[in-house]
Amino acid sequence: MVENSVQSIVDKITALRNRIEKQKQVLAELKGQHSQLLKVLEKEFGVKSLEEAQQLLDEMSSKIEKQTKEIEERWQSLVQSLPDCLKEI
Repeated sequence: MVENSVQSIVDKITALRNRIEKQKQVLAELKGQHSQLLKVLEKEFGVKSLEEAQQLLDEMSSKIEKQTKEIEERWQSLVQSLPDCLKEI
């Protein structure tokens, strides 16, 4: 009975050790991917961190929204300046 308990504990410890080793491998892979991502971000966009990338993305999104609004306003202005016969087309 004691041998079964000891073996059960050993099996659980072995399983836990295996899970830890697998998670270490996953962590190493994620660190490698993170490093590659940072290299691409720096090469393509000149940013050196995810925070800088997020800031750049926010700035670009804001500019796109502003430009989209300007285009929509210009379009509406153009449509309003058309003669009535062309507005219905």
